[in-house]
Amino acid sequence: KGRIKVREGLMPGTITFSVGYGHWGYGATQLEIGGKTVKGDQVRRAGISLNPIMRRDPAVWQMPLMDPIGGSAAFFQTRARLEPVVNA
Repeated sequence: KGRIKVREGLMPGTITFSVGYGHWGYGATQLEIGGKTVKGDQVRRAGISLNPIMRRDPAVWQMPLMDPIGGSAAFFQTRARLEPVVNA
């Protein structure tokens, strides 16, 4: 779930996403290092991570589809449908 903002400047039928406002790593989750537990910081975990909603790469486990030339995520290969969520 996440919030959306409707704005001018986007082609009808497309969405855009700010990358970098949601993390699984970078101190966001609890880790064990050298037998010691390092607690995750919930503030770092806030936001929405792009990876879970991107199309999966069948050749790389749990990763978004990769661009074979540049090696980065293939951002333009994911299709999405937005649906309203009613608060309970």
